[in-house]
Amino acid sequence: WMGCLGAAVLHRERGHITVEFLVDRYLARLRPAVMIGVDLLILAFSSFIIYGGLVVSRELMGQARPGTNLPVGLSYLPLAVTGGLLFLTSLEHIIRGLRPGPGEDPHAA
Repeated sequence: WMGCLGAAVLHRERGHITVEFLVDRYLARLRPAVMIGVDLLILAFSSFIIYGGLVVSRELMGQARPGTNLPVGLSYLPLAVTGGLLFLTSLEHIIRGLRPGPGEDPHAA
């Protein structure tokens, strides 16, 4: 859970150092378009994560862990939750990138 939620928080704050470094160093004037493109890719990837996480979780809910009797599918539920958070955050980034408020930098952390 912590690793998955940490990835969602990192994306929310635009903390992925590689993307920031490449955009700032080489593509500064194309920054808005590149960042929207990155968010569109993350939107597509997060849709796959949501779907895959739900499918695997649903299929394994019938199996129980030996010591606790908890469904094994619960272990895969964080994938779907993280995918949902990434999806919503990417939508927020895209909307802010397309319609920045007055005096607002749409790509600030």
